[in-house]
Amino acid sequence: MKSEFNISAFPSKGILRIILIILAPVINRILGFKKMEHFYKKSELEGLPKENFVKKTLAMLNLNYSLNEAAFSAVPGKGRFIIVCNHPFGGIEGIILADLLSRIRDDVKFMANSGLRLIREMDDFFIYTNPLVTHNYRNISSIRSCQEHLENEGLLVLFPAGRVSFYDKEKKRITDGRWNRIAARMISNTDSPVMPVFIAGTNSRLFNRLGRIYYRFRLLMLPREFMKMKNRSVRLFGGKVLTPRQLRGNSREITDFLRMQTYLQDPEYIYVREEEPEADLPDIIPAVHPNLIKDELKNLPEKQHLLDFKNYSVYYGYYDQLKNTVREITRLREVTFREMQEGSGAERDTDSFDKTYTQLFIFDNSREEIIGAYRMGQIDRLLAGGDASEIYLFKMFHFAGEFFSKMKSGVEMGRSFLIKREQGSVHAFFLLWRGIGEFFVRNPRYRYAYGTVSLSNIYDPRSIALMHRVLVGRENQVSPVSDINILIHPEVEEYLDIYRPGIKELSRIISSMEIDGKGLPVLVRQYAKMGADFASIGSDIEFRHTPGMLLIIDLGHSSPETIKRYFAEGTESYLSYSPPTPRQVPRQ
Repeated sequence: MKSEFNISAFPSKGILRIILIILAPVINRILGFKKMEHFYKKSELEGLPKENFVKKTLAMLNLNYSLNEAAFSAVPGKGRFIIVCNHPFGGIEGIILADLLSRIRDDVKFMANSGLRLIREMDDFFIYTNPLVTHNYRNISSIRSCQEHLENEGLLVLFPAGRVSFYDKEKKRITDGRWNRIAARMISNTDSPVMPVFIAGTNSRLFNRLGRIYYRFRLLMLPREFMKMKNRSVRLFGGKVLTPRQLRGNSREITDFLRMQTYLQDPEYIYVREEEPEADLPDIIPAVHPNLIKDELKNLPEKQHLLDFKNYSVYYGYYDQLKNTVREITRLREVTFREMQEGSGAERDTDSFDKTYTQLFIFDNSREEIIGAYRMGQIDRLLAGGDASEIYLFKMFHFAGEFFSKMKSGVEMGRSFLIKREQGSVHAFFLLWRGIGEFFVRNPRYRYAYGTVSLSNIYDPRSIALMHRVLVGRENQVSPVSDINILIHPEVEEYLDIYRPGIKELSRIISSMEIDGKGLPVLVRQYAKMGADFASIGSDIEFRHTPGMLLIIDLGHSSPETIKRYFAEGTESYLSYSPPTPRQVPRQ
């Protein structure tokens, strides 16, 4: 049976049926059915096999499409698989995906609007449904067919909106309507992995204006819009494949999560970092001989030897005490940061602040090497001369008001690292923090710890934007010198407003988007456990423009369990400490 491009071919009853038959010639011309039929005959599409039909249709329309090939290379050649997409055009995206996916496998099926029955050559691609009619037994049958297709290890493409994107008066933008929960149910019932795909573009202004007058005009206008795709280019953006285990919650929550993941792929909100010109980095300086470091450690006052654990010792000290040790720390920092696409790009990671800041570090006595360190700024010492430029983070943020007041009784934490061998080590990370806790116990006048967590350039900019939006909020408490200026898609913003994700959920969102599956940085999670207040995100201009998230922790009001873990026996004395009151000056 050949395709029929005629308004009278649409299912209808009674008086509507009679009107459509009588007025068909006029309506067909107005809505583009006549033009579509002419295209069909001229292109000699009748009776072609489905794969040839889609290829020739795209060729005759001179329509090109592009995609992020790395993402689509993850579509398996066999096995059950679901693709969910937004629905911007209402027809041509199905033909594009049919052409694309048929190159990968021969068992592609679409859950499609029954109005597409008029294209008989594509009939074998479709499992038909009627999204405009609820509680229809035929829809139940189509859902069952979709599930059987997946159980038979097929690939299923779903447009969960069920109808073409339209201008939403409340949202004041063109977008999909609310997504049906069918994708979530199919994933759950068949244990199928899923890929979100965003298709960029929209129909004409006339289409959207008429759709605002009466929603059924959208369906009637689709043939006209289809013919307007001639000589155009369409872009598709696939996201990361998600396994059923990554999708948590009920069917509505999973559906909204998939929708959010789809709109995360919108290229208008994907930021490509400017690639720094390739440069020959200088060789990193030679390692400092262990004996030079051990000699300096022997001469440290006992109070600066914070603790021992097995073969490890934790110390803190200053440049004039530890010149060789600081040199080795700066060497190791550059080695570690280069591995994370950061670092100074110099022979070692150092600046003038290494001569005024405090170095806290772990020494492995058996291997005779430093395995990790923190650089700490004791603010009262640094501001003793009244010069705020002595504080490193003044290069990144404009400090003022309440935050600056808290800083004065705090310690700036930064430039932390663990050497590569120890980065998966629980005890190494614990020892750094146990050392920090002991430092505060011995110096209880410091009530706040503040600093930045480096959001390494190995993170997708969208992940950094999500961290900013969820952890910091829409407004920075502290103004950055150089803002990151990464916008979030309105559909993603809406998802965040509805679900208000916490630390664990944010980490899940990020891991489901990052190629290597990494979630929030370990330090972000650690600081969050301690009750950190995340205040801002800025770009460190002098550190390869690496984004850094500013935070502050009120140690006296942090989680008691966390404080005790790192402050150990000194917890009670620290928490009960009261700073001495200044002596009252007698009146003259």
